[in-house]
Amino acid sequence: MRRPGQGETDIMMVSQRNEAKRDSGGFTLIELLVVIAII
Repeated sequence: MRRPGQGETDIMMVSQRNEAKRDSGGFTLIELLVVIAII
């Protein structure tokens, strides 16, 4: 099982936050795009 890289861990964290926002009706892809831009 390969370990996720730093960028993949960040994306996982962001997507988890987005899951919480989706429950409250505020799903945002902006955070995900920001993380991808940082990589």
